[in-house]
Amino acid sequence: MKIFIPSSILEIVESLDYKINKIGQSDSKVLIYDNYILKINKDNYEARNEINIYEQLSSNLPIGKIIKYEIREGYVYILREKLKGLSLSDDYYMKRPKLLLDLVFKALKILENVDIKDLKLKDSIEEIINIGIKNRDKLDVLAINKELNCNFKNANEIINYLKTNKPEINVLCHGDLCLPNIICDGNKIVGFIDVGMAGLSNYWHDIAIAYRSIKYNYLGYYGKSYDGFSDDMFFSYLKEENKEMIFYFLLLDELFG
Repeated sequence: MKIFIPSSILEIVESLDYKINKIGQSDSKVLIYDNYILKINKDNYEARNEINIYEQLSSNLPIGKIIKYEIREGYVYILREKLKGLSLSDDYYMKRPKLLLDLVFKALKILENVDIKDLKLKDSIEEIINIGIKNRDKLDVLAINKELNCNFKNANEIINYLKTNKPEINVLCHGDLCLPNIICDGNKIVGFIDVGMAGLSNYWHDIAIAYRSIKYNYLGYYGKSYDGFSDDMFFSYLKEENKEMIFYFLLLDELFG
């Protein structure tokens, strides 16, 4: 099927070969070139926020740079430079759980060390709750209860819980810090991709998403399963095991449906 690309971007990539990315759970269409990534997404908060994140943070966070973007007829087209390396979901890292965990926590530290004082970024928790409010009729409460071993009666109860228990804002968070979104080269962090849900949040936000991604990847939820990972290994990197905060942010993430 032919993919429409705006002329301003097409003039850069028209003669280049590409493949379509099939890794991850995103609804966007991603074209991978040798030196570029073209991401095509519906015009929504996540897509527009991704542009904002690149414009504000590309100089002090390893996310690469936007080459060109265009918002057209209900879609957002973002052409960015390609980060060279392997994602942490790659077989190389999955077979090396100690190295994988070292890199995940290096990634968390990079995000934590960004000075948020002068950043004009959204409150990620508030934005996700607002998305949940708009989509409350689509929330599968039974599936959420099963997934997180909880007992909410309806979507309103979930939203009220998230509002009432909202933690303090204290760091820059990636917002979707799963293994495919961390690019590495050997034992070094190259950078982050898919930053559309990045913003200001709590320290535990990215920890919770990373924990679930690691666990599910090792259990084989997305294909091949691997040995060598345990919850104890993950939590040994932390000063405390805050199950309440992990539950909160995994529940928050469910608002995406």
